[in-house]
Amino acid sequence: MRRSVRCAALGLAPALVMIGPASAIATPTDRPVLGAASGDGTIVLAQAINLDGLKQLSRPDPGAECDRLAASDQDRERPALVPGVPIARLAAQADAAITACRAAVADPAAPARYQYELGRALQAAGQQTEAAGWYRKAADAGNILAMNNLAVFYENGGGGFPPDQAEATRLLEKAAAGGLAISMYSLGRRNEFGSGVPMDYALARSWYEKSAAGGFAPGMTSLGWLLVSGNLGAPDFASARGWFEKAATAGEANAMVSLGDYYLQGINMERDYAQARSWYAKAADAGQPVGMRRLGLMYLDGYGGPQDDAVAASWLQRAVAAGDASSSYYLGTLSLSGHGMPKRLDSAIDFFLAALKEHDNYAATQFRDHSDDFPIEVRKAVQDFLVRNGALQPPRTDGVFDDATKAALGAWGAG
Repeated sequence: MRRSVRCAALGLAPALVMIGPASAIATPTDRPVLGAASGDGTIVLAQAINLDGLKQLSRPDPGAECDRLAASDQDRERPALVPGVPIARLAAQADAAITACRAAVADPAAPARYQYELGRALQAAGQQTEAAGWYRKAADAGNILAMNNLAVFYENGGGGFPPDQAEATRLLEKAAAGGLAISMYSLGRRNEFGSGVPMDYALARSWYEKSAAGGFAPGMTSLGWLLVSGNLGAPDFASARGWFEKAATAGEANAMVSLGDYYLQGINMERDYAQARSWYAKAADAGQPVGMRRLGLMYLDGYGGPQDDAVAASWLQRAVAAGDASSSYYLGTLSLSGHGMPKRLDSAIDFFLAALKEHDNYAATQFRDHSDDFPIEVRKAVQDFLVRNGALQPPRTDGVFDDATKAALGAWGAG
């Protein structure tokens, strides 16, 4: 089977730092002095330096180590020379970070930042309950990042806390009042989707705008999506495009996909397949799975550049590995036709069922509306899948897609 695949539209000089107590610094009288002649007449140095002080100087400061190993790049209170640690890298060094931060919080005068960083390191290590406890201590001491992370526990129920939407909202609003843009973004999402609060698109827009003004790129992207959704009135494609461009410039991969869609579909601009492919490629290189799928489909149909089935298959496989179920469907079509990968019916069926397992609506719709395009072995496998999952009654696996089978596929895809 070789059918043209159409890309589906989306709705989007270093400072000197003292590292020990003042008493540990060598004084002028502690300097090495000339000593007595040795037995063979040579002059030796008498090391009159305070060795205990030297040991203290060589010992890392726990607070500085805690910052170095566990500080967040979102933390405006972190030392200027500390870049912050992405959460993925923190997981790899969580044990060392926990040790350093436990030593740091042992000082009663330590800033709440160390408590937050200890919670962050514990969470990266999978120790959710203790992490939540340290977030609570840091939040009570006024740390806005701890408030934000603690709100997530209350929102979902975790870390030993039961779900409490009112407390989650209170913490996010307090963090937002402190200027934390990511909390403004979270409040926007809660209001847009009615998560723990009444659905309010106007309020969602306000929070997204504040988040975007604070430089938080995902807030810019979500503002763009809301502006084109129609939930605020007529879609504002021009304003949304401006926010997508700002977010993409800041490295936000979802915005890159949305810009690709603009160029692919010619939304409020001239259609430009080459530009669309370019934006999808940038998103794919940033690890965005939908960008990988879109780029694969551009190669599959030859839009905006050369047509190459093998490259298309490669990008679709990467998208599947990154969690994109729809790409499994497309790999099934390639495996069925032998384009870009070996022609194997069993592999094609595996890919198709992998897409259905994730309730992929595109795959379910293709089977429902174009069942005659697929071999009977595929149709039987799809029916068997529906039967085994209790979705097709009365059971049938004869490969004939009657109204009951089509209805089951429609419900499955919507689920």
